[in-house]
Amino acid sequence: MSGWEDHSDADDDGNSVFGEAPLPPANIQQVAEQIAQGLLNLDESMEPADDEFDNPDSYSVELPVEDSVPDEDFLPIGDAPPDDDPGLEMDAINGLETPLSRSEKLLYEDSFEYISPKNIVSRVEISMDYIFEGPVALDNAYVFNDKTHIRRILNMARKDIRPAAQSRPHIAELEIEAYGRAWIVDAFRDTFISLPMIIFMDAFGLFRNRYRSMMGIYMTTPAQCLRDRMKRSNNFVLSRMLDKGMILRINGENRFVIAPVLCFTGDMPQQNENSGILRPNAGKGCRSCLASIAQKGDLDFDTVALGRYHYSQKQIREYGDTLPPTAKKKYFQEWGMHENEPAIFKLTPALDIIQTRPGDPCHSEYNGQAKQSHNLLMRAILSKPGMRRYFQEFVQFPAPTGWSTRQSPLNHLQSWSLSEAGMASVLTPLIMSRMKLSENDITLNFFAAMRGKFREDTKTMKLTIPEILVHCFAMMAKSNAITCARKISEHLVRMQGASFSGVDSSTLGCAHVLLSLSG
Repeated sequence: MSGWEDHSDADDDGNSVFGEAPLPPANIQQVAEQIAQGLLNLDESMEPADDEFDNPDSYSVELPVEDSVPDEDFLPIGDAPPDDDPGLEMDAINGLETPLSRSEKLLYEDSFEYISPKNIVSRVEISMDYIFEGPVALDNAYVFNDKTHIRRILNMARKDIRPAAQSRPHIAELEIEAYGRAWIVDAFRDTFISLPMIIFMDAFGLFRNRYRSMMGIYMTTPAQCLRDRMKRSNNFVLSRMLDKGMILRINGENRFVIAPVLCFTGDMPQQNENSGILRPNAGKGCRSCLASIAQKGDLDFDTVALGRYHYSQKQIREYGDTLPPTAKKKYFQEWGMHENEPAIFKLTPALDIIQTRPGDPCHSEYNGQAKQSHNLLMRAILSKPGMRRYFQEFVQFPAPTGWSTRQSPLNHLQSWSLSEAGMASVLTPLIMSRMKLSENDITLNFFAAMRGKFREDTKTMKLTIPEILVHCFAMMAKSNAITCARKISEHLVRMQGASFSGVDSSTLGCAHVLLSLSG
């Protein structure tokens, strides 16, 4: 995303393609019939939906509740239903707690199509219902109108139908909710200047005294490269007026300028604070899902059905604010939330309070995956002879120019900094290859577990257990190199794709294997 100047919704002649006013991308749109026929396998029970150019929620499907449901009612042209699950749709329907109404529409999110604004005929008066089956029980006044609302989402990949409350709203939906449709339509009728921003927030200790901290807030434009964003002169103050947009006098002309905040960045504890979630060591301290401390190691945890979502979090907070003090405190603790919402909720009302607080890759990948996998290597994988050989190679292995000295993994692993853990994650597979990791370097229990797990791979692919182990650490190193790179290049993407064919080469797969085998 970068700053740009645009003539909003204009055709080649400079005229508005909508005739009178632009249509925000969060609306359900009616497209030209010939375009719709090309996008969807339409019949009387299927309607095209969102003109959301970068959002996968692209189709509204009106599902007839009959004894059988044709597969093609769910899928765009070119997609085929799963051959091994002919009853998928009915299984999903029969498993619903609240049955589908006869004319209910579903939002299909598996794929999306790009639709030109010129092909949009009008806005359809259909909106999303984020209250249905949310975290707070519905009151008696709740009424669902299947003609004007969509309350469920269809996902063929997951083979389920879930409430819209378990979805991420489009940023345009939140902008309309925060500032109003009339303001947006009027503001973007003419030319405008857009300067999106990224905000970094963190508390810094003064004089290395943890009891004296100062909150640092840096606001930069993502249009610049990382080197320019780091310069002090390119940091700005936060302004809610610019987030909404305002008229400024520029070079003698009145111009509409909008400088919205795209997201907030920071380390894991700070991002939890920015989302109104308790610290990571709390009972439910994950800002992305509702996993408890005991469930944090469960790599199969359903983060979709048990995830945190913008509107769900708002419903929880609105209900909790109505409770008396003691009950309120207990209620929010059970949900892993602070009693009082952060001030930035009011500064940036048009941002998703979950999605716009991304994880910090240095903390999650270096201090998390890299450090823990190295700890696993030293404590569970390497035998005593293997540990001695690894340590000798570790202290002698040459590092790239500019890399700092690394502390010993034998005695100082727990005190490694983020950078040390990151450097070690890259060097570990190289060191293991250089020392020619052998079967004697691996503990008997772990070797037996790996031989059972990869029995077919060792036979068909002629791979040894040490080679597979090195490959697992190599894939994690490649993932770290891409995730924490200053920029993503085609070379890095190709590098990530290189792997042993047939072996689970995903980072999650490698981590899952190592954790499960270590017990």
